[in-house]
Amino acid sequence: MIIVICIMFLLAGLAEGIMDWLQFRLEERGSAKIINSKFWNPNYSWANKWKNAWTTPLKEKFFLSSTLVVFLTDGWHLMKWFRNRFIDIAIICLSIHLGDTFMDAFLGVLVIRVLYGIGFLLTFKKLL
Repeated sequence: MIIVICIMFLLAGLAEGIMDWLQFRLEERGSAKIINSKFWNPNYSWANKWKNAWTTPLKEKFFLSSTLVVFLTDGWHLMKWFRNRFIDIAIICLSIHLGDTFMDAFLGVLVIRVLYGIGFLLTFKKLL
């Protein structure tokens, strides 16, 4: 079980590394295909979640494209989704390793994710 937990954190770190590479280093080391990609290049991919991205007001391209299923719209959010799921799996495995049932571990992660989401919304939506 400890090996699975370690692998999950390794994969989470890899996903976050890709996120930071896309955001901060893509232009200096990316291939032309990635730099011009409407999915992987954050300079373009942000628009994938909006119907008319270059006009206001912004309207979602498809149901929940800017919230719950945003990971389907661009590479950065896809890697963030993978990072979070790998951490979720690691927490579930650790909880089981410490004696919790799968359902208790799963519900614990669900509560953690809801609280995390509330914290995100309070800052991103309210402060900005």
